[in-house]
Amino acid sequence: GDGGIQDLHTVPTRRCSDLASGRAGSELLPVRVAPRGVRVLLFPKYAFEMGAVQPGPTSGLILKIGIFAFLAVAGLYVFTTLIYYLAASMLLAATLGVFAAGAVGNALVLRIYERGRLADIGLQWNVASQWNLLLGVVGGGGAACLVLGAPLLTGFARLRPDPSHPANAGSFLLVSLALVFGAVGEELMFRGYGFQLLLARIGPFATILPVSVLFGVFHANN
Repeated sequence: GDGGIQDLHTVPTRRCSDLASGRAGSELLPVRVAPRGVRVLLFPKYAFEMGAVQPGPTSGLILKIGIFAFLAVAGLYVFTTLIYYLAASMLLAATLGVFAAGAVGNALVLRIYERGRLADIGLQWNVASQWNLLLGVVGGGGAACLVLGAPLLTGFARLRPDPSHPANAGSFLLVSLALVFGAVGEELMFRGYGFQLLLARIGPFATILPVSVLFGVFHANN
């Protein structure tokens, strides 16, 4: 190519899962945006195809997503009920139940349809995922500080102990771990196998918007 830049049609395409598994190598060059709407994200020594639609029968896609959705919803009901019966805690039932439903649902469909790679449910570890993790932690922490800090500093809210729920290091650790498991479970359910299938088939914009709306509806009662 000219100056290390090649036309997209002359560069072998790479899936995110290929990069995660190491088959893509570490010397991928940046590529030009090709015609017909194919969009490419560029990172140092990494290039992802983004928005390229993979051909395939729609019926198969609907079947896979339907089975995944059924397993996730059924698992949510079963695990939440079971954990609440065993632990008698709504917090643990809500958080660990979501995690168990997401983890088991993804594991089953990976066993049925795929080769069991974490990259197939969006858990590849590369430059892009590290950057997204950093943005998520900073953005989430900043939003929490803004929501809680502003009312406390201005006097519109105040913290006071609850005698019925005494605070200690053990309860802090338990609640923190439960919330982490709950957050990971939600990501597995909403951005796991079904999300990755849609992302590869219909592109990022047609996938992210409806899934985000569904995610918001799921949290409407929070």
